[in-house]
Amino acid sequence: MEQVDFNIGYDIEPEKVDAFAAEVWERACEMESAINSEKQGVARLLENGDHAVKWRFCYWLKNIYGLYDARFAVNRAANEVAREQGITLATPTTHEVVLKKEQKVG
Repeated sequence: MEQVDFNIGYDIEPEKVDAFAAEVWERACEMESAINSEKQGVARLLENGDHAVKWRFCYWLKNIYGLYDARFAVNRAANEVAREQGITLATPTTHEVVLKKEQKVG
């Protein structure tokens, strides 16, 4: 079994994450033959974090030598599907640095 973790916002319902994972798995299988297309990939809630829910997408390989290519295919598919379904995978900005203009004395 192989896995990839995704941080997804709290505003996305678990059912939508399941649909996202199913589409990611289907596309990744089309892209990479090392992924076992006979065993459905699944999304599992891993952690409720401070800014997002961490979901683990699990999938199985037919060929361990295709591990990196499979991981790249899953990440590529996830990026495409997230854009199409309006799911943001980005890490939130937690702070901002404000620089002030230097004041002249005199």
